[in-house]
Amino acid sequence: MDPTIAGAAGDPAAREKEVGEERAHEGAQLEWGGATWQELAELGLGPGRERTGVVALLPVGAVEAHGPHLPLETDVVIAEAAARAAVPGIASLGLRPAVLPALPYTAAPFAAGFAGTISLRRATVAALLADVAASLQGQGGGALVVVNAHLDPDHLGSIRDAVGAHSGPMPFIHPDLTERRWALRLGDEFRSGACHAGRYESSIVMAAAPELVRDEARRQLPENPASLSRAIGEGKRTFEEAGVTDAYCGAPAAATREEGEATIAELGRIVVETVADRLVAQ
Repeated sequence: MDPTIAGAAGDPAAREKEVGEERAHEGAQLEWGGATWQELAELGLGPGRERTGVVALLPVGAVEAHGPHLPLETDVVIAEAAARAAVPGIASLGLRPAVLPALPYTAAPFAAGFAGTISLRRATVAALLADVAASLQGQGGGALVVVNAHLDPDHLGSIRDAVGAHSGPMPFIHPDLTERRWALRLGDEFRSGACHAGRYESSIVMAAAPELVRDEARRQLPENPASLSRAIGEGKRTFEEAGVTDAYCGAPAAATREEGEATIAELGRIVVETVADRLVAQ
């Protein structure tokens, strides 16, 4: 046996250091919140460090009503699944992806009339995101990527405000799913705008966290064709005004786990392509 390995096996402190180094090189790039500070330091991060190849993926969602069949954290579940799906593709670009702990609180005024919804001010969310970007930049982050699954106009505005306020060399990237080039790849229901807790979101949660779906209730829900994108264009500001009276629209009963798996993979590809456009083409 290699004496170094034998020594590590017999010395808990040496073995802990060895395991930390292994994780830093092989796994810490995946889950930021599960890493130790030493493991992240092994990736080149730290106060005052120069820019590294670490790409931090920040899943962003909301705590808001999603019909009688999906949990309040639906958008967070979707954002985390999309971020993790992007990890292999980003690594294949020669970068080091790290999934940050998700941000679950944001502006959600459309759903404010339903029990459980937590809604922050747009300016609060923008300031928080800008501070995350500044902090990451200050320790050598290569890029911050907001992987967002919440499409309330105030929330989208807060992300755009934060991106606009960011200064410095580190890219602040937001793959905006409302852009036509991405929306065209996410299915008919998504494009219609009748996709809040409908087939699109229900399928993803069925694939990513099936234990959170109230499936008996989901199967019994009639389709609601109310389009949130159309309602927003007409100046409506709440689910109730938009005809989304039970906090869902679309066709949740038509959701399948297989569709959810395919959609998660597509969301991951969208993140990877956006990162490649910004970082690899430079």
